[in-house]
Amino acid sequence: MTKNHDAICGVIGMVIAAALFMGSVQIGKIENQTIGADFMPKIVAVLLFILSAVLFNQGRKAPAGQKKDDFVHNYKGTFLMFVLFIVYVAIFDTLGFLLSSMIYLMCALLLLSRKEEIHYIKFIAIAVIGSVVINLLFTEVFGVNLPAGILG
Repeated sequence: MTKNHDAICGVIGMVIAAALFMGSVQIGKIENQTIGADFMPKIVAVLLFILSAVLFNQGRKAPAGQKKDDFVHNYKGTFLMFVLFIVYVAIFDTLGFLLSSMIYLMCALLLLSRKEEIHYIKFIAIAVIGSVVINLLFTEVFGVNLPAGILG
């Protein structure tokens, strides 16, 4: 990407984030619910806006015409991640959040890592701990029930 591409993508991301935030304001709340359905879209919108602003700023500060030579397009990996996500969605209700998320994270880590960087024990720990922490965060803190699947 060149300087202009990063700045343009940053602006587009900020516009999308603003639209997402404005749309999430329209989501109704249920009585006696501390955190409504609008909570996560607002968080995502704010994070997207911040990251897009950073991208815009980096693109603006880069010397004109500077190219990032270290970027390599990985179309096969992108396609496989898309397929992996579709499989994740397909098994989500059957296996439940915990198992499907552990499988998804493990496969994603393996897919995104170079062969010399693969550490199975570390990846299993990340998948298990990450899924359990996210599950506890949603169920205990946000009060959102996630599908239990075959564990439930």
